[in-house]
Amino acid sequence: HGTILTMSASCSTGLDDVSARKLVSDTCLASLAGFVFGGGLSIRPTADAFIEANRTTKFTNKLHMQSELNTAVMNRFMVRGSYWGWRTGAFVGLFKYVDEGRPLSDTGMHGLMVLLL
Repeated sequence: HGTILTMSASCSTGLDDVSARKLVSDTCLASLAGFVFGGGLSIRPTADAFIEANRTTKFTNKLHMQSELNTAVMNRFMVRGSYWGWRTGAFVGLFKYVDEGRPLSDTGMHGLMVLLL
């Protein structure tokens, strides 16, 4: 599946096979790093907000409270991680594409859309 993506990217953008593979690899790595970074930033504020909002709430036991806290933190981690991840990947992918010395006007918007999709 990765080979098909790389081959279609190289045909549409004018990048050679090695450059296209590196571009896809760097973009995926940046997206993963952005996901972890963005999700990590949300852990403490989410936990603090949950504890503050539920101070007077009566949970059935400590395990129930901990389970609800973990669910709230994980949901927020996924939302914030996704928010940061795709933006980081798009920025790095576009930057690396332009950095290869191929201005966007060489391939037109079709090449850019192939890279972003």
